[in-house]
Amino acid sequence: MTRIHTFSIAFFFILFGLLWHATPANAQLGVAAGANFNDIGDISPGSDEGRFENATGFHVGLFYDLTLGPAAVRPGLYYMDVGTFRGEDAESNVDIDMFELPIDVRFRLATLPIVRPYLTVGPVFQLAREEGESFENLNIAGNVGLGTEISIPTVSLTLMPELLYKVGISRFTDGFEFAGLEAEPGGERLNSFMLRLGVRF
Repeated sequence: MTRIHTFSIAFFFILFGLLWHATPANAQLGVAAGANFNDIGDISPGSDEGRFENATGFHVGLFYDLTLGPAAVRPGLYYMDVGTFRGEDAESNVDIDMFELPIDVRFRLATLPIVRPYLTVGPVFQLAREEGESFENLNIAGNVGLGTEISIPTVSLTLMPELLYKVGISRFTDGFEFAGLEAEPGGERLNSFMLRLGVRF
């Protein structure tokens, strides 16, 4: 692992650790997990089993939710299993995973007693664990999505189901041929839909 790559991973964890220990009264911590999909059509209205068979990967992580009136700032730290770049045969497949640092801004659309729907948007900084000339270590993407806060007062928890769309801004790969894989000319961007469930404490 290169020195720059190691420093980037350490920076992500140190930044989140500082946020964790500097939690003001109007901020809450939480955990979240979900599945990644290539296309919105893969999130079918059928059974959960059929829906998650279409998933290309998963994500899991922590977030810090700082409420500022009708809006909130929500940085997070996630491990993301992107999926597999498929080559000509099984031996040439490449599994891709990364760490992500999204900085979401949430805007409440309504304030109801138990349910509070919201819109979320913000940048995502991605650190790929796959190294080499073929993949960029640090990438930038953007998230936009819809979700809702569902309060459960008996246990002092808030559920936050979300549907997100992540669009790649920088290119994850350069044009290359690697292990039998051919990327698009000019490189590939990582775009995906995500179903996520967060639990805020």
